Amino acid sequence: MEKEKINLEGGKAVTQHHGNTIDTVKNNKYFWFFLLLAIPLAFYMRFVFFSVFGSDDLAYAKNALDIANGNFKTQAHPFYNRIGLILPVAILYKLFGFNEYISMVYPFLCSLINIGLVFISGALFFNIRVGILAVILLSFLPLDVALSTILIPDLPASTFISICSIIFLYCEMRSVKWESILYFISGLSIGWAYLTKEYSLFFGIFLFVYVAISVFKKRAKFGWIYLGIGILLPIMTELTYYFFKTGNILYRIHAIETTHNVSVWSGIHYHGYTLLKRMFFDLLNVLLENRVFGFNFFFVFAGMTLVILEKRKQKELWYFVLWFGVMFLSLNFCPTSLKSYNLLQLVDRYMYLFICPSIILSGYYLNRLYEEIQLKRLYILSRKLIISLAVPLIVMIIFNIVKHSLSDIVFISIIILAISILYLLPFIQYSCTKWFGLGIVGLFVFFNIAPSIYMTLRHLINNPCNGRNISAFIKELPPKLIYADDRTKSILEYLDGFKKNIKIESFYEKNVNEIGNSYVIVDKDYLFYANKIYQKEMPSFLDHPPRHWNILKHFNTIENYGCTIYEVGDKIFSK
Repeated sequence: MEKEKINLEGGKAVTQHHGNTIDTVKNNKYFWFFLLLAIPLAFYMRFVFFSVFGSDDLAYAKNALDIANGNFKTQAHPFYNRIGLILPVAILYKLFGFNEYISMVYPFLCSLINIGLVFISGALFFNIRVGILAVILLSFLPLDVALSTILIPDLPASTFISICSIIFLYCEMRSVKWESILYFISGLSIGWAYLTKEYSLFFGIFLFVYVAISVFKKRAKFGWIYLGIGILLPIMTELTYYFFKTGNILYRIHAIETTHNVSVWSGIHYHGYTLLKRMFFDLLNVLLENRVFGFNFFFVFAGMTLVILEKRKQKELWYFVLWFGVMFLSLNFCPTSLKSYNLLQLVDRYMYLFICPSIILSGYYLNRLYEEIQLKRLYILSRKLIISLAVPLIVMIIFNIVKHSLSDIVFISIIILAISILYLLPFIQYSCTKWFGLGIVGLFVFFNIAPSIYMTLRHLINNPCNGRNISAFIKELPPKLIYADDRTKSILEYLDGFKKNIKIESFYEKNVNEIGNSYVIVDKDYLFYANKIYQKEMPSFLDHPPRHWNILKHFNTIENYGCTIYEVGDKIFSK
């Protein structure tokens, strides 16, 4: 199937076949200049955040090291069961040895693959400008910048979901010689994504909806059988393994329900009014107000609005709209438990489920805006563009009635100015349309990537505390027993290579009189977070430490609560 596209030459619309996409704009030096500038900077920003630790990543690293050492455990916890994440890292440890640089290789590669996938998707199914815009948007997406060097399953899972989806769409749009093999690889990808993170099966809902629509329109394909075989193969392998190992074919699902804190958190926070708020308000609020996404989702909703207003029949475009829409609804409404209606906690990294289609839709919208300015067709499209910008703008204004964010206020002002310009342009004779179009799109792109640049600069200037600071300081002290929270304990053990050279215990459930001749590490950033999210009470004596505790070192942190290392002498006092 061949697809036509618009090529901009001298302000005129020229129709060309899709196969010539790369050649049509290969001489557009401005786009290539920004692309070549963006990629090295995006690499640098990711390495800046290499110093950041989570908490789950430390457990995954420990379990991957166990597998690399031949000690495979079957335990009732997701940290042991997400083999799609743990196994590749274990192989890397086996080949190159254990260190924290090797730990970040797998997620970093997945981040780079995602960038390549959005470029291929944009260039292959639309045009190269969409691909380049998508690369810039994803390269500077704050969420991806921060998480691309942290060993968590969400980023790799999104990579395999995207591989599945793009191969599937390619087979649907083209007559492919090796169609059956490609469908099978597509299915294997989603199966591996499930082995990486359970919620990847939400993508199966999208495939079911797509297949149902195609069957209704009498467009069924025999290759879907191979897709199904590919999906089932890794899943059935896992189920069979757990059946023979534990006697419970649903061991992994039951383990997550009984040991993971998602359902516990949901039970604490989502009931009555808060449940309704979570279902119909919170996800939109997170997408539009959380700056770890930049302003990406503003342009996603603007793009979807424009697609509906233009009544476009381009199948590839509606595929990405459907992909985003089904994943959005699944994440918002699908339960996490087989026994009760517990919704997923809206953690920002869970949005990786639909990052790929959202980036493509943003790139598509910005490209459409550029094309119409370039072609001087705003007198035709001006009203639709204004409405598409106004719809998410109104939602953002409503959110900001309660929450006043300076970045949001500036962005809202820019959008209002852009709407005014778009309204006036059809009535005036404007020139330099190429530069004007680049300026408008460039301004929107800048606002999309500005939060990531700000986040990186803030991190560099503040030089916040991380586990390496604490570990290096502790190693200079005479050896003693260390008390810390569970996360700090895991970080120090991880940096020690899990060699048990340091003796460290959790201070939870400890009485102040039990702590003596030791060091106490108090990271209030994490303690307040654990209390807020998991209702984990901070020991009262840490809020006001005893006077005889000697402060050895205080580290600054991003949230300004700080991390303090105390030394407690031999003699134990009660406060």
